[in-house]
Amino acid sequence: MKWRDVVVGAVASLLVTIVGGVAVFYATKEPDDKKSEKLVYSLNQTAQFSGGTGDVVFSSLTLSNVGGAAAKHVLVSVALETSEIKDLAISTAKGLRETTRERTPNRIRLVYDNLLPQEQVTINLLLTKEERPTVSVRSDASLGQEIQQLDGKGNESKSKLNIVAQKLVPLMSAATILLAIGLFSYLRRRGIGIISGRDSDRNNTGFVLLHSGLTAEAEITFSEAIRAGNFDHFTLSNAALCKAVQGKPDEANGLLKAATFSKAMGHAKAVILFNEGLIHLQQGDKQRAISLLKEAILLSPKQVPHYCQMSVLLDGVRSEPAFSDLIRQTT
Repeated sequence: MKWRDVVVGAVASLLVTIVGGVAVFYATKEPDDKKSEKLVYSLNQTAQFSGGTGDVVFSSLTLSNVGGAAAKHVLVSVALETSEIKDLAISTAKGLRETTRERTPNRIRLVYDNLLPQEQVTINLLLTKEERPTVSVRSDASLGQEIQQLDGKGNESKSKLNIVAQKLVPLMSAATILLAIGLFSYLRRRGIGIISGRDSDRNNTGFVLLHSGLTAEAEITFSEAIRAGNFDHFTLSNAALCKAVQGKPDEANGLLKAATFSKAMGHAKAVILFNEGLIHLQQGDKQRAISLLKEAILLSPKQVPHYCQMSVLLDGVRSEPAFSDLIRQTT
């Protein structure tokens, strides 16, 4: 073997090693934006519909830290000029601490002590009319940037499961709004609300979310209503059903007892029986569930059958003769 061939082979091997090393370095190199915090948010107005007492608009704001470092003292401000905030529900990662919450009819201001990498906050708003809110997001070190949607493009480290789930959220929200339009329009045309008074929006929203399959969002709404002092038959019995769906029978029984602490009559009694029937259905007692649903229908023959037709909680038994006959006889 000639020395020249040895040298050429050694140089070639060295060059391949260097090029390979550089390629591996840049392929595995952590992006610069992963070395610091990066706050991004997206604002979506899902739908608008009109009822007997005014317009209702659903909007959602999703905030996430897609960087590689924790964001400290994260301030979220949402302001409106002419519309008002009728209600809001906030979904956060477990353990995320909210240090400040300020709310006026046209503005909310939230402060979180820390927002860790990949942590997300979703704020669902119920507005009186269509308006794009003015949003401001900032921390001690950065300003939030608005993007079209928090998905794989905005956060490359997310799993495929998270990306698929995030794309399904708008579809589930649209389905929820369609159900809400039909339910609210029907009730308001009849001059009947799930409850009456200025606090009815939380209960109505939670009711629609629960029977549309959005149990976690419904629990947040019912919890806020109860903390605000709303202790009527409707809210407490709806919250009891929500706990039963989540597999919390003790809490469900406690809330159901609270709902019947004072005597209920008419439609209020029908709603309690309706919820109690679905609680027994969740527990596998179908005969008791059917009996309670029949009692509820006798007390409220116009409203309860509609709930039965629309609720996803009955989808699993809708084809069974006992349940299908019950619903068909009352349509």
